[in-house]
Amino acid sequence: MSFDPINPVALVASAATGVGAACARELAQRADGGLILADADESALEACADALDRAPERVSTLAFNPADPRRWADAADFIAAHYGRLDWALIDAGAAFPRHEDYLEFTRRGLEAIMPLIGDNRDGGAVVLMASAAALAEELRADVEGGLLDLIGEAARRGDRRQVRVSALAFGNPQGDMWTETPLFDDIVREQGGIANAFSQIAQIAPPIVRHPGAALTTLIPMMISEASGGGVLVVDGGHTL
Repeated sequence: MSFDPINPVALVASAATGVGAACARELAQRADGGLILADADESALEACADALDRAPERVSTLAFNPADPRRWADAADFIAAHYGRLDWALIDAGAAFPRHEDYLEFTRRGLEAIMPLIGDNRDGGAVVLMASAAALAEELRADVEGGLLDLIGEAARRGDRRQVRVSALAFGNPQGDMWTETPLFDDIVREQGGIANAFSQIAQIAPPIVRHPGAALTTLIPMMISEASGGGVLVVDGGHTL
């Protein structure tokens, strides 16, 4: 089901630089009801807001430390008071690697503050967590319990009751080794009789892997906020991480 609200309001946390700033530029073209940008770096945050090409009429900046749960609560109160609603939220869940040791607590506090605000909408909305694919791969290899994947699943189950879809967009590490060039992948190619057959075989393994060559952030962000099912993780990776 496509979620396309009238005059949507969007929040981008960690919006000052990098992927967060790119997400802010993309949502600035879609958040007709308003755009809220948050980051701990106030000067970089203001620079990001000033550099938006196609900004909505209302743009706000909130400089605060995501480690402080009171500031997340203040942010939710500000959005409710000044915008009256929130439809989309992009929250940094440790997009950098290595991560801050308390990134899970930061993420949990942000979700607790933002999800009820989105859930107040008649048709709900979406939260996309920006994550590190390298950290997720590390969790999978170590079979970690209570990590980000579990947090996403828990939040998605809670959000489903109020039509708040929680998913994650995980970015790979371009400095790492290409997994398609590993001996294991070569073995699968030989066993399956070609690269296309190898990817088909990999796609049958849970969680499923779907390849979208050349997909850009401008395509992925609208897809995640409008189409992604709750609990899903989309990995944007050049073949280096998984």
